[in-house]
Amino acid sequence: MEQIKAGYSRVCFSPDKAVNMNSVKIGETVYEDIYTTALYLEQGETRTLVIHMDVRNVYTYFSNTVRPMITEATGVPAENIFLHTPHNHSSPDCSAENNPTIIDWRERIGFPAIVKAAKEAVEDAKVITAMEGAETEAPQVNFVRRYLMEDGNWCAIGNPSKVPKVAHESDADRMLRAVRIKRESGKDIVLVSYQTHAAGALGARPTEINADFVGSLRDTVEADGTCVAMYLQGACGDVNNSTRIQSEKHLVVPYEQVGITLGETALKALENAKPMDFGRLQVLSTTLTCYTNHATDHLVEACRAIQAQEDPEKRKQMCQELGVCAFAEPGMIIRRSTFAETEEMPLATLALGDLAFGFFPFEMFHTNGQQLRAASPFPMTFPCGYSLTYLGYMPDCTAVPHGGYEVFMCRYVPGTGEHVVLKLAAMMQEMMKERG
Repeated sequence: MEQIKAGYSRVCFSPDKAVNMNSVKIGETVYEDIYTTALYLEQGETRTLVIHMDVRNVYTYFSNTVRPMITEATGVPAENIFLHTPHNHSSPDCSAENNPTIIDWRERIGFPAIVKAAKEAVEDAKVITAMEGAETEAPQVNFVRRYLMEDGNWCAIGNPSKVPKVAHESDADRMLRAVRIKRESGKDIVLVSYQTHAAGALGARPTEINADFVGSLRDTVEADGTCVAMYLQGACGDVNNSTRIQSEKHLVVPYEQVGITLGETALKALENAKPMDFGRLQVLSTTLTCYTNHATDHLVEACRAIQAQEDPEKRKQMCQELGVCAFAEPGMIIRRSTFAETEEMPLATLALGDLAFGFFPFEMFHTNGQQLRAASPFPMTFPCGYSLTYLGYMPDCTAVPHGGYEVFMCRYVPGTGEHVVLKLAAMMQEMMKERG
């Protein structure tokens, strides 16, 4: 069997002037550079690129525009190019297709940097000589966005009928996975997989461009100069790196410290890493037909009446009577009336020997991420959220009865997350069978 080559590159694509970020804020200054990172893998005719970008999401327009550009520059088929983000809110907002500041950054800096990183990663390709991996439980920095009420029930954020918030549930997935790829020359490539929400634009630095915890994670892993790092975001649709306690004091773990903690955890885990097979490179892509959460005419008309109500107290009362949150749900219900009954969802899997990647285009809840790892036939599996494009939240079935913002904002019917897990697991099973 032919040898597998791996290449790596990271290129800065920080804006050089004010740019819209996090949907509504303006990024006035660059506190810390943001980057696009490319991992290239090749075995014979099979060639693939994983492109990580320090941004919040990539949408269909962005993906459909830049992937052909990468193909033209590298020859890698567009269907084998997997775009991935860590959901960093402290970055240019790629969802804003018509915003002049985004268009300017995207055309002058964003797209050229992504293409450059891809080309450099291909040029950096070197034969893999060894691969080793480890998994461990990281120190507690994660908390699930649900609260224990005085009556003993759990409640999601954003439910106006459930107050006060008493204590936070804190059983988020804490498993971290790290893989070191050794090559015949050059630096090792370290891949780190975890699941936690970015926090810079939501707290400490609301108007400053930065790479959030991913920047300090990379710096920590690369500190000794022997390796380069890529972070792969997991299933964190219901996870924050902060919590509330009974006093309602908001406790936030500084995002730089989150990255340092995760980087140190990855390095410590790799000290006891076990050899992994890296003899076969496989790629598989598909689309999955999913039913949308289409709104009824009754709900749509009720929500239009809510939005037309100018009195905030009356609007709040109408929301409570309908059982929705005044923050965003009425608008989302109206949007649902425009949904088709089904949508085609892109999914992809990539396997490098014993290591499998499952790419999906939404904020999957951590329980579904755990289910994917458990269902995978590969010794190590990286669930990779916020990939390919972006289709919003994807709660697991256990979260649906609690309601809340994430559940209500989901475009799809309950059970779709589990459906996606089964499909990705089946694709991984297919790849494992091909290995013989």
